[in-house]
Amino acid sequence: MDDVVAARYDETRARVGFNAGINLTTVSDLRVGMSFGHLDTSIQAGDPQLPELTGQETRARLQFRTDGHDSPVVPSRGLRAVAAVDHILSAPDLPPTSLTTRSNAGVTQAEARASSFWSLGRGGRTFLVGGAGTSWGHPLPTEQFELGSPLRLGALDVGELRGDHYGVLTAGYMHGIMRLPDFVGGTVWFGGWLENGSAFNDIDTAKWQTNVSSGVLADTLVGPTLLAASFDVRGGWRYYIGVGRLF
Repeated sequence: MDDVVAARYDETRARVGFNAGINLTTVSDLRVGMSFGHLDTSIQAGDPQLPELTGQETRARLQFRTDGHDSPVVPSRGLRAVAAVDHILSAPDLPPTSLTTRSNAGVTQAEARASSFWSLGRGGRTFLVGGAGTSWGHPLPTEQFELGSPLRLGALDVGELRGDHYGVLTAGYMHGIMRLPDFVGGTVWFGGWLENGSAFNDIDTAKWQTNVSSGVLADTLVGPTLLAASFDVRGGWRYYIGVGRLF
């Protein structure tokens, strides 16, 4: 990772919106919506000559969801998928002194994420988790796709990789190793997974990366709790503790 951090931005977004949708099946729906709001980005640290944005923002979204998982923690089977198309109808203008030709106005982005599970023997689960996204237009870095989180190149810092397009695929195995008392939670899982992917502006210059991860996931009263570590095959590693739905 030879990238240099030029600045850190503080972003504040306030918006209201509406959605209308229809249930296609008992586990899937289709919805369309719009949002209207105000975006304010300011430089928290770094070069003060870099552009800042302030102004009105309008977005439209079309989204499809299906959730066939039989558990919110570690399912034994089923597919969960979310696909969405976002279009930025209007966005704050860049300052006249800005050196970039990028703009969020008129940008359309499509993204799909999915996770699928299969039972393997007694207490074993194999899984695939992946996602891909593309942009029409050249959004500012604040709207680019990001990688650097559990199951999405976890050995990287949050948002370390970003680009107009991305692709990531993770394959792994988890095994139930014990069960917590009923008043504390449920099954404790131990597993490992292999993560491959990249975020890029041009696929010809994409730097595909591979991370190896292992961790423990427990179903607790406060929600799914994860303790894991990820290692990049080219060097670098991270450990993380998280509470909340992982898949």
